[in-house]
Amino acid sequence: QADLLAVHKDVSSGALRMVPGGTNNGHLVYTDANGHMLMAGYTSLATYGDNQAGGWRVISMASYQTIMKPADESFDRMMEILLATLLGAGVLGAWIARRQVKPLLKLTEGAKKIAAGNYQTRVVATTHDEIGELANTFNWMAEAMAKKTSERIQAQEALSRVNAELEQRVGQRT
Repeated sequence: QADLLAVHKDVSSGALRMVPGGTNNGHLVYTDANGHMLMAGYTSLATYGDNQAGGWRVISMASYQTIMKPADESFDRMMEILLATLLGAGVLGAWIARRQVKPLLKLTEGAKKIAAGNYQTRVVATTHDEIGELANTFNWMAEAMAKKTSERIQAQEALSRVNAELEQRVGQRT
């Protein structure tokens, strides 16, 4: 006589032997005797018939890797999308930063030229925001400095002429 139902060795002697008796259904992740990770789902069957036959439990086992493969693939795809998004955000951020800093670098270069005495230096305002306003103010300052320097030079020249004239008069009297 052949057995119609076979009992898996993990049910008779392994990790599944200790499936909680009070719990009607659930799952369990365990490592079998061969070292493979498995997941077992179990449920109790209801009693039936006049003689209340029952007390049966159904246990279904599958490889943990097989069950988790779709979730792992989905996670990997999400990580690829996340990394691509982060890379794109980094590149975009660097591009925006360069675009914002370029006019400031031009202003700094112009300020250094004025500090060296080149009062004819002007900066082209390429934007209509605060940086563009700063560039226009910078040009106004450079123009005012050039005008004041020109006035000072003219005053020094006039003073030199008057001084030379006074020295000549003093020289004629002595």
